[in-house]
Amino acid sequence: MNNNTPNYIQNLTFKRFFGSIQNIIYDLYPDVNILTGDNGSGKTTILRNIRNILENNPNENVDIADINISLKNTNKLSVYFIDGDNSHTSLDLHFNKIFYKCEILKNNTKKDLFFNMVSHFLHLVKSDEHDEWIFYHHKRGNFVSPYQLSTGEKRLFIMLLNAFSQNNESCVMIIDEPETSLHTDWQELLIRYIRKLNPNAQLIIATQSPAIITDGWENNIFEIPNF
Repeated sequence: MNNNTPNYIQNLTFKRFFGSIQNIIYDLYPDVNILTGDNGSGKTTILRNIRNILENNPNENVDIADINISLKNTNKLSVYFIDGDNSHTSLDLHFNKIFYKCEILKNNTKKDLFFNMVSHFLHLVKSDEHDEWIFYHHKRGNFVSPYQLSTGEKRLFIMLLNAFSQNNESCVMIIDEPETSLHTDWQELLIRYIRKLNPNAQLIIATQSPAIITDGWENNIFEIPNF
């Protein structure tokens, strides 16, 4: 099979969830999938299990969640996972992982697009006089690195940088509660901008924010019941 053939998750099958036997199948969309549900319904557990399956890691707490996935084809499918931990330590670890990959993507055709998005959202302008990842912050009036941004700014920067680093790869991008610390204006445009940076990524997002879906994704919602 051609390795350039797009691949994505076709469906999720819940065999067991929170101790009860299930046989629920969700047929996923190749572009955007929104998981919603009450707190404690298991959205984060589902995301982590999807990541573990794609990374060939043992499932966490299989007695709580036993989930199977079916792929479009047999090509390897990379997964990019952004969890809901909004601490500066966790966000900085994300930066450390992504920056190395971006250093080898200096010829990425979406580079100008990425920096334009950063400028539009965060009022950051890449400095020609400093390192690649030093920006002039128009609102603060000084030069900053991404590590010096606020929590919300960091989280948005990481999501956009993650999509940019995928280099148009056919992959799965999983985001848990992207709305955390984000202004509603940023939330409304988030999916559109991520898909501009990588239209080949299948997004699986867990959220409780109406703003995330207002840009035309109302039909891509999967309501997770309280099992």
